Amino acid sequence: LMIDCMSTVLPVLGCATISARCPLPMGEKRSTTRVDMFKNDLVMVSKEGAEMKDVTLQDIADGKYTICVGDDSVPAGNYAAQSLSTVGVYAPAGDDEGKTGKDITGKGGSYNTDMVKDSKVVLDTSVGNVCKHAQSGDVDIAFVYTSDVYRFGGVQVVGTVPADTHKNIVYPGAITKDCTNVEATQEFLDWCLNSEKAQKIWQDWGFELA
Repeated sequence: LMIDCMSTVLPVLGCATISARCPLPMGEKRSTTRVDMFKNDLVMVSKEGAEMKDVTLQDIADGKYTICVGDDSVPAGNYAAQSLSTVGVYAPAGDDEGKTGKDITGKGGSYNTDMVKDSKVVLDTSVGNVCKHAQSGDVDIAFVYTSDVYRFGGVQVVGTVPADTHKNIVYPGAITKDCTNVEATQEFLDWCLNSEKAQKIWQDWGFELA
């Protein structure tokens, strides 16, 4: 489903995915219509059937598991870097130096040299590729969104990253400035937020209302 003026783009409806880092279409928006619609969690996943549970960030820092995270170009990787900075696995650089967690961008820093050298940390260029590393058992743990578990399959959640260790993962929607069908678009946004049927769809695919 796609609205011609691109009021919102939802992966569960088969459209291009809104990025939580750069969530709105290019071009100006009607600021009064912008609303935070959905939120997501950052989770740690392993290959389906793996015998591990209740994995923590400290477990990662202690070197108990190999991990895969997205690189600088991957929003989920930025959130993972923010979280891993709180336990010393990721070292912020530049303007982020000396800060951790939600106070950093999760870009431009580096992972623990020894862990990278020992292949304890692997980077990849998309959240789908990151998930594949866990699916195949190439690594013990991958950092992805809750919705990716439903989207890609073949993995199980073994730990939820504490929300206070990274920036909020929120997906806004808005009516763009050049929209030619404002009324229908607003109806769609209202449906997304207020319809029980719509809410079940989002929940079934791992999203929560913001």
